[in-house]
Formats: sequence, structure tokens, C-alpha cells
Amino acid sequence: MALVFPLAAGGTLVGSAVVVAKRKKEVLLATSLHLLGESATVQIAIPPHGGQCDLPQRYPLVSTPAVNATVGAVNPFADLAVLAFEAPDENPLVVPPIPEKPGLIAVGSEVAVLGYPFAPLGSFLETWTPGIVTALAKRDVAPGVIVDELVLSNVAHPGSSGSAVIGRRDARLYGILRGALAPPEVLRIGNIPIATDTSVTFATSSHLVQELVEATFQTLGVS
Repeated sequence: MALVFPLAAGGTLVGSAVVVAKRKKEVLLATSLHLLGESATVQIAIPPHGGQCDLPQRYPLVSTPAVNATVGAVNPFADLAVLAFEAPDENPLVVPPIPEKPGLIAVGSEVAVLGYPFAPLGSFLETWTPGIVTALAKRDVAPGVIVDELVLSNVAHPGSSGSAVIGRRDARLYGILRGALAPPEVLRIGNIPIATDTSVTFATSSHLVQELVEATFQTLGVS
């Protein structure tokens, strides 16, 4: 089971980040770049269940410990960011296998989305949501730039970005949830858009995380 943690930017919960690598004491997590905005401070919250979604979770939580994280590397075209923080010890963490190329999961495959869909409401409750890959997509982002994506049957919520898309059969990390094809906003309560959820959800192919992971370890001087 992948470890997914709530992500805070500028002191506000915004979404999710999934552990993708660990070397020595450095832990790396992948998330959606747009969640970071212009914030200079990024934190990873550590809820009581420690990111293990199969454990019972108490709620609501008023607060929970957090660690400061740094932005290691980003891919604006793919809406990806890799964050780093130093773990207090060298105990092993669960790191899901990541495919080295796109297209290794087929249309119709069963997946699970792990994340904190209600994080912007202040919720530390992680959910495990089953879904199906409904299409393999190649998004034209800019001239000569194409990003591989998965289209999912899951309904996305404001805090779903950054969630892990895991294969039900092999537990591989196949995608980082990016967002949904949403209609125009009807209403906002604070910073929460209402009536924007749809069942057309997109995830960036996780193979793009690998390059950012290596770039981050190089920046940190970790071999």
C-alpha cells in the first residue's frame, strides 16, 4: 500500500502527496505542482494513521504534527512536483514500484485512488476509492510537448489533486491525480468551488516522476 500524506501550502491544507523514493534519511514525495501555488512554505502533515489507509482513522482532527518540505524538482508541463524532507530515522518506508514508461496499464484496468479529497475543508481523513482506467490520453501541452495521462472513472473533489493512482492487481503507482474536467463554477464557499465535480478525472502518468526523483537526489547530494 502506498503511503500518502496531506499536503499544506502556506499553512493551508491543499491536497495530497505520495511517497515515491527514499535514500538514507531523505524521503521524496510526488504531488501536483498547481497545489503549491506561490507559497514559499510547504509542509507534509503526519496524521495518526501514518498514511496507511488500511488502518482505522479518528476524525475530526483539529491538528496533527507536520514536517517542513522543500521543492526538489518540478515539471510544469506535467503539473508535477517532487518534494523532499528528512526523516527522523532510516526506517524503511513503503515505496510503490513505478513503471519506467507509459502504457503499461490497459484501458479497463482496476485502480485505487488514495488521498485526502476533503483536505481544503481541513480534513485529515484519507480515502481509498476504487476506479477504472477509462482511457489512455496524450495531452498536447505546448508545441512539441505531449504529456501521457490516464483518464479515470473516479469523481474528483477539490483536494483530490496529488492523490496516488495504484493498480489493484500489482500495487504499482501508475499516476498522480491532476484534476477533473469541470463545468464552470456555480458557487464558492471560501476557497472551495461547488458544483465542479465530474466523473472525468485525469492523472499524470507516473513514469514522469522518475526524472524528477533523480534530479532531486542530485540537488540534495544524495547518491
